[in-house]
Amino acid sequence: MSVAHGTIAGMTSIDERLVHETAAEYGVPGPVAQEFMARFRPCLYLVPHKEVPPSRRENVRSAARTGGLPALPDGVDWPEGRAPLVLSVDCAALPHDVLDIGLPADGHLLIFTEIEYPPESSVVLHIPAGARTTERAATYEFNGEAMQIRVYEPRTLYPVPGLTLDSN
Repeated sequence: MSVAHGTIAGMTSIDERLVHETAAEYGVPGPVAQEFMARFRPCLYLVPHKEVPPSRRENVRSAARTGGLPALPDGVDWPEGRAPLVLSVDCAALPHDVLDIGLPADGHLLIFTEIEYPPESSVVLHIPAGARTTERAATYEFNGEAMQIRVYEPRTLYPVPGLTLDSN
């Protein structure tokens, strides 16, 4: 991905002058700063409302939620392994002109995993928009015993366009 006219692939703005000035201030040569900018990739940070920049707060729309119980379509149960729900993303609430990857235009992405590194397994489900769903309980029966799935505290998150470095 290259930097062209202050944007990455026409998406998230980069103030090239500011990057070069800051690099020079810290003794980073111009070509190194330019290479650094060429490795920027657009991303969306999902943050609590208090971390949304003040200039964006008035019109920001929630787009995700951590934790809670999953709302799954009829006939769909917790994914195998019963990892907790860690994130639900409302695809329609994401600004689609920011990213350089394909995401569904609508529906929800539900991400189930243990919060550990590396996780034993992770599951991502796409629930299409309009699918009839029911919130699932965090208990289930296993060999005649009641078992409890970990449920993280729900927190609402908001999308904030940003940049990250490509690791390649």
